[in-house]
Amino acid sequence: QVVALDFSEAMLSQARPVADAYPGCVQLLQGDAMALPLPDASFDAVVIAFGVLHLPKPELALAEAFRVLKPGGKVAFSVWDAPERSEGMRIMQQAIAEHGNPDASLPGADASGTPPLPFFHFASAENTMVALTAVGFSEASCTFERVPVAAALREEEELFGMFLTATARTRALLEQQSPQQLAAIKGQVARELRERFKGTWIDGVCRQTGGSVPGCDAHMKDITTGVGPIVAVDGRRSIIVPMPAVVAAAAKP
Repeated sequence: QVVALDFSEAMLSQARPVADAYPGCVQLLQGDAMALPLPDASFDAVVIAFGVLHLPKPELALAEAFRVLKPGGKVAFSVWDAPERSEGMRIMQQAIAEHGNPDASLPGADASGTPPLPFFHFASAENTMVALTAVGFSEASCTFERVPVAAALREEEELFGMFLTATARTRALLEQQSPQQLAAIKGQVARELRERFKGTWIDGVCRQTGGSVPGCDAHMKDITTGVGPIVAVDGRRSIIVPMPAVVAAAAKP
């Protein structure tokens, strides 16, 4: 059985049709990942998908994962890799730095105003190891793996739209920019995608997979418009932007 937890009822409502389609398999639970409403030593695995840096204190969430795991149970979490290894992240951060205000304030981690951890804190194997072992996970069991991921896009404006509507930190940063800054950021992102990542070649490397439009075949979710329900779409994607992820894992002794 799977227990899926989120503090937002709106997020749980998105998952409810899936849970309802598999009666008895998934329990949806509203709660705080930093104070799980779950008993000690009751789970075989805890998975956090791109969520740790959305939390004010990620170390509390990792400690709670340790608490609810049975001995031998495993935790795994994913984060985005750093801009020096991620073209999508680099393009977006560079555009904000050149045309916007990259120092716009994000919500503090707590009432004292302590700032949140840097966005790519857990893209470091050292930082990840320190965080996991600090709450009790076995150092020998810790793993850190970079996973190749790419954003497959139909249009050059979609990467900006993805960050504006389907992210947390970058969206909060973009929402503090002026209309003129947003237009300039969007324009630079589109130009770089058009010049370097659209068509048959990416920086001199052929990546056509067949068909009339260079790109990749994909079954995807349209989350870039921010309008209407999320619907399944299918077709060729002419723009492919590398955005690797990191997956870290560890076991409870």
